[in-house]
Amino acid sequence: MVISGYVLHLPEEESVVLSGPAARRLIDGGNGDAALLYIAVLRSRGCIDNEQLLRQLGWPEDRFRRGLAALAGLGLWRDAGAVRRSRRAERRFLPREERREEYEKMYGVYTGLYQRLEPIFTQLQT
Repeated sequence: MVISGYVLHLPEEESVVLSGPAARRLIDGGNGDAALLYIAVLRSRGCIDNEQLLRQLGWPEDRFRRGLAALAGLGLWRDAGAVRRSRRAERRFLPREERREEYEKMYGVYTGLYQRLEPIFTQLQT
């Protein structure tokens, strides 16, 4: 039997799909921080910035950069140059309260779209 991917699932949260090849690279790389960082990015569906990841993981910036470097070395992050270029956002854009209803409507459209495309995203990760 060949397993092409792994599903990490807790009853109280949505599943996170980790492809077989990515799992193999993470295991072979032997870097726990890289694995945790990769899972955190997958959990956010890739829609997270460095600052949010740092906050979510509770890591200092140097540990975060080492994790990115390890992922780049494993071929699971864009490239080593992107690690050097990655930095905290200089500006923050906060939603305007008077547009909350519109944001919530569009978020519903986005999540529905993502759910329909999720099988394609899974294929792209393998």
